[in-house]
Amino acid sequence: MGLRIARVQLDPHSDIGARDVAAVTREVDWLGATGDERIFHPLCGPGTYASVIRRSSGCRWYVGHDINASAVRWGRQRNPDRDYVFRTARFGVGTRVPRHDLALLSYEAVNVFAPDELPTILAALADGLAPGGRLFIDVRTPDDPGVPIGVRRSEHVPAGTGIFSTAEHDLDYATQLDCDGRLLVQRFRLRFGHRDEEFFSWLWLYEPDELVALGRAAGLWPSATAHLHPRSVQNTNGANGSVQMLFERSGAAAPRGVPC
Repeated sequence: MGLRIARVQLDPHSDIGARDVAAVTREVDWLGATGDERIFHPLCGPGTYASVIRRSSGCRWYVGHDINASAVRWGRQRNPDRDYVFRTARFGVGTRVPRHDLALLSYEAVNVFAPDELPTILAALADGLAPGGRLFIDVRTPDDPGVPIGVRRSEHVPAGTGIFSTAEHDLDYATQLDCDGRLLVQRFRLRFGHRDEEFFSWLWLYEPDELVALGRAAGLWPSATAHLHPRSVQNTNGANGSVQMLFERSGAAAPRGVPC
């Protein structure tokens, strides 16, 4: 499945499982990187952000982590420069964070962390940031979960074209909001003749004000907020309703991250 997901993410015009290249370019331009940053990118995908950064501002070095080994291989192939490093690794509570100047929580990465996990995640990123370093967050909010809520019509998926299976099947996709509209649950039901298989994913929808409060508790101060994708096509996890936020670490303390 990891290989099939990576192939979908590599489509420059797709926003399924990743931001499309146009959206990534808008975000990278908005960041205004100088080219001297050390960049840490957990949940990096197949290297699209790295490719856009490499072709624009550049950086001192870039380290991307992703649990999908196929995405990591694609990231390395697309960005063969030695200053761009991709590692197969899970990012979560307890992950060793390298010292860095810019952290990227792109494509709703912040939304995969539950409210009891996110403070620890932000604190770890803040500890690794150099004084004056920045954290970028692309967040899905309760005001716009990014997907239509309810049951969609069944879609026929020919053999060899699906994400969840290479076999021919029909796909029923449904979404619902739980926990007073804060938890977005997506259900993918695959129907193979006489048997069904189901897959689920979820996102916790954060208010920007919540992230401001959590960031401040971690020593990160909000410096900018934007809606960079207002005209994006409304699609499954389309970028149009997401909010982009930038935080800066206070220059008062030394970073405690591990050397890269």
